[in-house]
Amino acid sequence: MDGKGESFAILASEQILHPYLDNDRYFNEQWIFARYLAGAQGEPGVIEYFVSPPDEWDANQKERVIKHFNDFNLSLRYSKEASARLGTLLSQYNGLLQIPLDKETSKKIIFQTVIDNAPFVNHWERVMCLALLRDL
Repeated sequence: MDGKGESFAILASEQILHPYLDNDRYFNEQWIFARYLAGAQGEPGVIEYFVSPPDEWDANQKERVIKHFNDFNLSLRYSKEASARLGTLLSQYNGLLQIPLDKETSKKIIFQTVIDNAPFVNHWERVMCLALLRDL
């Protein structure tokens, strides 16, 4: 989906998401998630993004966010953004462990701050920090 106006949706499940016209749930409920895959030998690893719409959404709503995620290649786009930031966040986290602070306090200081200040619920950096909080 590189160009605008190439085609239009015939089915409700094929409609792209529109921030001004769509149901707020697409923008206020989390449906993009991530997992942290640790690197080997001191490498920072990678963040892998995926879609998991809430169970209570209807089939069309679930299909729309899956289509949006795939059409706009958000997994790759978000992973590229995350790779630039991941090393810095992990260095800060590991630095706090050297003080020494316990893991949970260190994770809260570094990752929870980003989560709490994210501009929206499905923001790539917020989702990445949720994964790091859970997976480290």
